Amino acid sequence: MSYNGELYWGTMHVPLMATVAHLTVFPPDDIFDILAAAFGTWRAVTIFKGKDFGEPTQEVSLLYGMPMLPAYDPIEGWQIVPNNMGGVMPQFGLAGFNNFFNNYTWTMENYNNRLYTGTMDHVFLIYKILVPTLNQFASMYLPEDSTRVTTIDQSLEEQIQLPAYDFGADLLRFDDSNSPAVQESVNGVENEMNYGIRTMLVDDALYLGMANPMNLHTDGGWELIKAVETANVTGNILYGETGYPAVTQVMLEPVPNYSKLFYYAQADQNGEYLFQNIPVGKYKVKLLLSDEDFSSAVNMRDAYIVQEMAAKIRTQPDYRTQLFKVCDVSNDGHIRWNDAVMIMDKIFGLLDVFTVPDWIYEDPGIIDVHSDTQFPTISAIISGDVDLSYIDMFDGRLNLLSIETTFLDKLTSNSVELPFYLDADESLGGLSLVFEIPNDNFIYKGINSELPLNVKEAEGKLYISGMWISESGNWNKSEPFFTINFVRSENSSQRNFGLNLIKNQSMVFNKNAELVKAVLKTIEFGRVIPRGYALNQNYPNPFNPSTTIKFDLPKNEFVSLKIYDILGREISTMLNQKIDAGNHEVTFDAKNLPSGIYFYTISAGEFKATKKMILLR
Repeated sequence: MSYNGELYWGTMHVPLMATVAHLTVFPPDDIFDILAAAFGTWRAVTIFKGKDFGEPTQEVSLLYGMPMLPAYDPIEGWQIVPNNMGGVMPQFGLAGFNNFFNNYTWTMENYNNRLYTGTMDHVFLIYKILVPTLNQFASMYLPEDSTRVTTIDQSLEEQIQLPAYDFGADLLRFDDSNSPAVQESVNGVENEMNYGIRTMLVDDALYLGMANPMNLHTDGGWELIKAVETANVTGNILYGETGYPAVTQVMLEPVPNYSKLFYYAQADQNGEYLFQNIPVGKYKVKLLLSDEDFSSAVNMRDAYIVQEMAAKIRTQPDYRTQLFKVCDVSNDGHIRWNDAVMIMDKIFGLLDVFTVPDWIYEDPGIIDVHSDTQFPTISAIISGDVDLSYIDMFDGRLNLLSIETTFLDKLTSNSVELPFYLDADESLGGLSLVFEIPNDNFIYKGINSELPLNVKEAEGKLYISGMWISESGNWNKSEPFFTINFVRSENSSQRNFGLNLIKNQSMVFNKNAELVKAVLKTIEFGRVIPRGYALNQNYPNPFNPSTTIKFDLPKNEFVSLKIYDILGREISTMLNQKIDAGNHEVTFDAKNLPSGIYFYTISAGEFKATKKMILLR
């Protein structure tokens, strides 16, 4: 059976036929020869997987098996020898899925992204039928005055029972390619006389055809069993009390979760999610934050508001509310200065995650899924999104900052001063700017500013921020708001230089923490060539109705930029032409398209990349 790009197979063995064949060739001297032949020819099933058959890269792995096996020599008798893979140890366990009596890998089937395996387990036949028969045969075979034991020893009988945890066939499940099989059933699916799972059928569930020849018994006869029942789960997520949908990833975890298995679904533009055909049972719900979606929801405005709350300039929310927990990213039960610092650290990449989860929401607890189920609506807010700027992105309101660049001749000196003028009509409460340094030919040396600023350089980016709670927030517009100083590297002859503003990570806001429409004005020396190819996340995202897509080219290339819907249908060709090296951007207008998830893909020479964007009406 093919599963996850590999072929899985298992062996079969019919012990009685193998024993009879051996005894036919090598007639026994007594009952103990018969027993030795029975146990020597006995084999539990062996499970393999492999790929690239017939190729130099061919692989075969032993998942369940025996490193040593019995082999018969006419002179020496029964010997223990390495298996025919050189005595290799199995990855997950012993033959028979650790049950010696599983002698037949009768069927395999893919269902719900898992591989199910059904065995024949003949312990019922051995213990209930063969053992009494052997006892009877022994008393008939040996003379009454024989000193040899005429019945199977009790300890041997116990050994036969020991590996058989339950009578009946085993149903096992592989959840992925790297984990051992998980037991679904070890007792013939609640009927110990079902000694084999003869076939499997996939429809609305996984159906099992059971082998059971005990026709005269109450529980005998063939059975068709609906073994793995599934259901659909739907739900809805709203962003706090705003009524806006929360577009996020939803994870369900089974309770208990012995196999460490998780289910994932993406909430759509309406905040609705759907899990299809998951096994019935109990589940816990968890919300996950995608790195590429809503990366700007936590920003400098949030740090500014929290700092005002810590300074008692702004009223703090009640500690029992969801918004309080959104502010308390340190999870210490208070809104303090360290919460504002943690938010800034996260903005600047100094902190990967907060102490609290990515989303703040009321846990609905453990939910029992026994049929198609509608989960309760979840109210969720991204941790640290104090100003609820997630909502701003729905309407594109974050896109209030623009930049105007005057291009000058190429540099003639090793030192560079880049002045930035800020044109805005309001007093400033703060700003957060992120610039991309296009290459390694120039080294950052410092910044001069009328107002205090924090600056951090990391991974080819320059982060500039400031919050002015006590200061007036006024500045002389005829003078540069700040000037950034660079010096050319010793081994560089590069004469082009400028900084690229990353708009979706930049903003200016007033004393009320409201976004300000502002223009940054600066200069660039020559045309700056980027470090390498790049396709940036569109901004804003989500968007309505238009969004900006940026890409970088280190050299002239023929560029194809296309838009696709979630079904892979081409919606629009934005570019299909030769483009010069540099930083470029195009605007995608989706006014005639419905809400949904779309993809944009670029092809430029050997560079290819695709990103996701969300249109929300």
